[in-house]
Amino acid sequence: MTAATEPRPRPSIELGPRTALLLWGGAPLVIGLALVGVGSDAGAAVALAGLLNTIYGIHTFGRLGPDEPAGDGDAAGAGRQEAAADAFWTGGLTFLAGLVVAFDGHLVRHLDLRLGPWAVATYGVMAVGLARVRQGFVAQRAAARARERAARVEKRRRLRKSPAP
Repeated sequence: MTAATEPRPRPSIELGPRTALLLWGGAPLVIGLALVGVGSDAGAAVALAGLLNTIYGIHTFGRLGPDEPAGDGDAAGAGRQEAAADAFWTGGLTFLAGLVVAFDGHLVRHLDLRLGPWAVATYGVMAVGLARVRQGFVAQRAAARARERAARVEKRRRLRKSPAP
């Protein structure tokens, strides 16, 4: 009976790209299109961010099949590096979408600068993009520290194995 209540392990290799594509691409695209479909200007930035991130996700992850097996022992470091790059790209594209819609609203359509639903959604998309870029910086630093620790450990191991003079 306890076996039915225990969570089954899921393959982690399938969760990363699929979750990223769904979370940063598909969900904002559907929400943004729904808002635009209702007639709200607030959905433009969200829809554009979702579209750009969906294109990036399809380009990056391709068919979303399993990754190639890593040739060296630094698979965890490479995974961290890829996660940092994904955070940079998704955050940058999200910020860019908000920026484009903000320029369009202010310079082309001359919308009010008051904090209405359009401005809240646009600047919110920009803030989320910047937060994601920051997350990429943090992941990049963590990956660099992990590489440095691994290099120190490897150096100590080699020194212990070297023959005494």
